[in-house]
Amino acid sequence: MRLTAKMFQFFAAFRALALSLLLLPVFSISLFSQPAPVRFHGQLLFEIRTPTADLTPSEAAGLAAARLEAFAANRSLSSSTLHVEPTPNGHLIHAGASLLLLVTPAEAAAHQRDAAALASDWLTRMQAAIDAHRATNSLRFWLGVALRLCLYTLLFALAVWLLNWLQLRARAFADAYTQTHLADRGSRILSLFSPSTLLDGLANLLSLTRWLLILVLFNFYLNYAIRLFPGTGEISRTLGSYLLSPLYDLGGALVSYLPSLFFVLLVALIANYLIRLSNFVFIKIARGAILVEGFYPDWAVPTAKLVRLLIIVLAVIIAFPYLPGASSPAFQGISLFIGVLFSLGSSSTISNVINGVILTYMRAFQIGDRVKIADTIGDVTEKNLLVTRIQTFRNEVVTVPNSQIMATQILNYSLLAREKRLILYTAVTIGYDAPWRQVHQLLLAAAAATPGVEQTPAPFVWQRALNDFNITYELNVHTADARRMFDTYSALHSNIQDEFNRAGVEILSPNYHALRDGNASTIPVRPRPPVT
Repeated sequence: MRLTAKMFQFFAAFRALALSLLLLPVFSISLFSQPAPVRFHGQLLFEIRTPTADLTPSEAAGLAAARLEAFAANRSLSSSTLHVEPTPNGHLIHAGASLLLLVTPAEAAAHQRDAAALASDWLTRMQAAIDAHRATNSLRFWLGVALRLCLYTLLFALAVWLLNWLQLRARAFADAYTQTHLADRGSRILSLFSPSTLLDGLANLLSLTRWLLILVLFNFYLNYAIRLFPGTGEISRTLGSYLLSPLYDLGGALVSYLPSLFFVLLVALIANYLIRLSNFVFIKIARGAILVEGFYPDWAVPTAKLVRLLIIVLAVIIAFPYLPGASSPAFQGISLFIGVLFSLGSSSTISNVINGVILTYMRAFQIGDRVKIADTIGDVTEKNLLVTRIQTFRNEVVTVPNSQIMATQILNYSLLAREKRLILYTAVTIGYDAPWRQVHQLLLAAAAATPGVEQTPAPFVWQRALNDFNITYELNVHTADARRMFDTYSALHSNIQDEFNRAGVEILSPNYHALRDGNASTIPVRPRPPVT
């Protein structure tokens, strides 16, 4: 049998109709079971949750509200004429001879109350709403509203003025207290922040507190002012929830967080006292009051910093689970993101830190030492976990990463200069015709005339090489001031030239050639007659 297009359309329509019939009870139950509020001039009186006769809850609520509006508009009918009449189908709420609402047993069961009690409760609410509505249409009511609105406005303005006055008084008191108590003797806080910075921060804090209080007061003022007008009770409660609900939630969160907060404060307090104790001990070691075998006093300060860092890290690890939001996915995601950034971008930094710690305990140099690192010669002015700064004799500051220092040779001129003296040396080349004893005497005389050269231990001369045309003599002198080594070198070279020039001995630097006939001997002539 061949199926035509019309037959396909017929089957599709039949399937849609069958599906609709199957789902109709579901939609009917959902539609007829939806609770509907009964409102009177914007005021919620009660809710109808079950169908009544052939009316849905929404239709029954709309009809009851319309009948109640009509009854309230007829001022000839008193609210006392409303009454409840029991019937086999439920409890009828009558307004005189007119029907307002039927409270069925199913409705009472939906509210989990007795039908008579529920009907009586609804009747009381309708009577109160009608009486309140009729009272709002009198001149006396509106005069009362105006007077109370003026009173609320006056109280709000007075509260704002009082807050402004308290802010000014608090700032004046802070200024006076700073001038009389903190300006002269100082404090631990002022060692980090200047008085003007503290006062500015206090002023900002007072201003923020004032605006928060004004916002809260304005919320109360607006709520009470709106409540004065008929039919605005729901609006007042909604506006109040915008500010007060977050404050209530915040207060509840703070109260529930108090045990964890006490634990975090306890961890911070213990960490603070451990840091103070370690600083006290290491300061004593640095000053020599406590001697520890194998532990140098100059290790005390960097070790104290490392111990302090370790205590802080341990305190953060212990207190981290008790921080607000520490277990939330957002907090964990941010922590993971920061960790990835730190691991990717701080490899060189961590290398410098590790090398800085190694340099500290190597004791390769100290602050003020004259050193040579790579091609840089100068005095160490600063060393930390990341870099070392060197000031050259030309007042240039060279910053060298600690990882680079560990990869090169370190030459320290000052390490032994104060105890065993630093040896400065310089070389000159003198011809074979000059007696070596005379050269020694001239070099030692130049050393004796040089400022900064120690005579104990005495200077000495080495003959380093017998070259083709001259002899290399090396003068070695001792000095206790490594930081003036270049000045000492300059004065020593000047004195060497003066001594040799006065003695008539020629310094063969650079080398030079002389034409000879082969008859003259290279042995020095004693004594050689002066050249005329």
